[in-house]
Parts: sequence; structure tokens; C-alpha cells
Amino acid sequence: MVAESITPFFNDSWGRWKEFMYNIREKIWNQFKCVWQPCYENKINSIFERNARIRVTKMLFEARKSNKKPCWLREDIWVKSLEKWNTPEFKKKCERGKAARASIKGGSLHTGGSMSFPGHKRKMTKLKGEEVFNVEVFEETHKKRNKDGTRGE
Repeated sequence: MVAESITPFFNDSWGRWKEFMYNIREKIWNQFKCVWQPCYENKINSIFERNARIRVTKMLFEARKSNKKPCWLREDIWVKSLEKWNTPEFKKKCERGKAARASIKGGSLHTGGSMSFPGHKRKMTKLKGEEVFNVEVFEETHKKRNKDGTRGE
């Protein structure tokens, strides 16, 4: 439903959700809205924003990967997008991202999954039975676990 709400308003060569003008995002949200209790409005909007960000990225990735214009995208926008995707800057950015995702060394490797930092802190506090420091949570979520259960570098 999120993707179906976005496609009628895709009238520029936006590369991601953040590039959509606010008034367009508001129109998309209004297109998506159903009837629910007002107390849920903010939470549903937050979920919608996250899903819209993911959907736009995936829809454009699929179009770029298949090199076929999606039926929901106007021809002039498709041409603009192709021009943007074929620039050296865009290709360089893609290569940097690809290398970073493939890298197993350097920086800090997040090993905590999709749970937020505060979520890990609450879970660790509950398991330990006492408050844990942020540094402990960071070490737990940024160091790989060895086979013997200890944390590596």
C-alpha cells in the first residue's frame, strides 16, 4: 500500500525519500491514510515514513538493476534518472558502498542486529539485574563473539 501511494506522485528524479518535497510527502501520506483512532496517528505516520523510505530505495534499485522503466515512472523522469545513475559521481558512490558492505575489517562492525542501542541496554540491564554503562552496550554490539563465548577485538 505504501508503494501504491507513492507511485502516482513520483514526478521528479528523486533518488530517495528524503529528496521528496515536504508537500509531496504530505500528499502521499494523505493518499495512504485510512481511518484509525487519532491516538495512533503519530505512530502510524512514523511507520509509514520508515516504509516509504525503504520502498522508494527498493523500487529505484529494482528499476536500475533491471534497466527497464517501471510502468509507474514517467518517461522524462526515467531519462533524468538514467542520466543521474550514469554519472561518475554516482558510480563512485555505488562502488564505495559496495566495498564498505563487503569489508570485514576496519571501523566498528555492528553485531547487534536490528535492535536499537537503548533496546540492547534495557535487555542487558534486565539480564544483569543492574544498570549497565553505555560502553558495555557498545562493546556487546560492536565486537564479534568468539566460539568460546568471549568477545573479540
